[in-house]
Amino acid sequence: MRRDRPGRWILFLLGSAFLLLLLDGTIAYVALPSIRQALGFSTGGIHWVMAAYLLAFGGLLLWGGRLAERVGRRRTFVAGFGLFAAAALLCGLASSPGMLVVGRAAQGLAAAIAAPTVLPLLAMTFDDGPGRARALRIWTVIGAAAGTAGLLIGGLILAGPGWRWIFLGSAPVSLALAVAGPFLLRDSPDPTTRRPLGTIAAVTLTGALVLLAVAVTGTATTGWASAHTIVLLLAAAAAFAVYALLSARAAGPPRPVRPGPRLGVIAVLGAAGVAVDGTSLTLALHLQEGLGLTPMDFALTMIAMTGTMVVGSYAGQALAVRLGLRAAAAAGLALIAVGCAVLAVASGVGGVVAGLLALGAGTGTAFIAGQIAVVTAMTGAQSPSSSQIADTSFSAGGAIGLAALSTVLAVRDRAVPAVDPAAGIRDAFVVVLGAAVLAFAAALLLLPRPRARDACAPHDHDAAPRQRSGDPPQYLAGSTETVIVSTTNPARRGAGPVHGGERSSGR
Repeated sequence: MRRDRPGRWILFLLGSAFLLLLLDGTIAYVALPSIRQALGFSTGGIHWVMAAYLLAFGGLLLWGGRLAERVGRRRTFVAGFGLFAAAALLCGLASSPGMLVVGRAAQGLAAAIAAPTVLPLLAMTFDDGPGRARALRIWTVIGAAAGTAGLLIGGLILAGPGWRWIFLGSAPVSLALAVAGPFLLRDSPDPTTRRPLGTIAAVTLTGALVLLAVAVTGTATTGWASAHTIVLLLAAAAAFAVYALLSARAAGPPRPVRPGPRLGVIAVLGAAGVAVDGTSLTLALHLQEGLGLTPMDFALTMIAMTGTMVVGSYAGQALAVRLGLRAAAAAGLALIAVGCAVLAVASGVGGVVAGLLALGAGTGTAFIAGQIAVVTAMTGAQSPSSSQIADTSFSAGGAIGLAALSTVLAVRDRAVPAVDPAAGIRDAFVVVLGAAVLAFAAALLLLPRPRARDACAPHDHDAAPRQRSGDPPQYLAGSTETVIVSTTNPARRGAGPVHGGERSSGR
């Protein structure tokens, strides 16, 4: 630990920041039915409360990481949490659906700015050795507990002051973090960085995701064959193509990532995002509005998923080392499919819990396999962005999944609301199951064959120390915290692994 800085206070500051980012989204899921009733959201529109956050966060996360490298992590930390406080206040005071959605998008932007700074600042505070090891253990505990804690805190707030305090409560905490940052944290602009900010690329990616989400949501009223839907889908495809070209031009000299494995990783992580966010939305509405559970009862039920995500992340790491990334990803996606099949036919809370146990374990396993695949594929100047790319894929999958499932629920709600109220729930989980099956096929066809332990040896240009015989792979030691953070929180995500004692952060 650096003696010129109060390490304990810095750890408390950064741990609080980390926890706040993780709690925010989980709490919001608990509050969705109350928000829908209070502000008048439709069945097909309530998903924007979460999708707006995820689209802004996922689309701008890479840009946020580069901004932190360019202007300094302390400055971006302060700016990010200052904006987060203002956005939380806007959400808490929202008087209309549009006002809340704008506030949530602003929170996603703030999180994309703040999240990439948190773990690198921790790494700057604690040198290699026992001090950093203890700090990372605390980090892991925060990540593992945050998803469950967010659900329970959300249930308590809904039982007390009401849904507005889900957001208003985080505003003073965010402001306190922004105020304390300049006094405790070191600044760290990287004068050697040559990577462009990529603002145009980030805006293009965000726009493409928004267009796709709007197109999918609009099919509930216009259908897939309408001119409105086709134009939006073509515009989204064009925006994705422009983003791919901009990204290719900005790529440095390190060997490029082959498109096959990259598409496989995106499919795996996207399906995991669909599973987590789609399940959280569907069950928040079904259990509270359909079965009459209280917010706290819903929170207790969802612990079946958040708890097994932690178990699945460790199991996925073991599978990746022993059997390879392909087998680990396929196993996780198969469990997701099983969980969705159980949830589609579940008639009571017991069946829901059984499905969540399988789905949670599968999501944890699939996410860590995708995370490892990204870290293994990215090299040189690209490696600091590896976990950000993983979390971007996860967030984007979650946002598009929310749009698709809310559309299914809205269509079924209008078609057979009285005849078969559970039809929409069944159809929603069939959609998630289909996404898992497609990703399963992509994992088998596109992910690399080599075992994770063979693929993880440091490259020559990484300047990483050689591992001793019997030590766990370096990237696994770093990525474990990331996976626990990301998969225990249905709203995403936290900070990424430390590579070579330095950085890679996402959420």
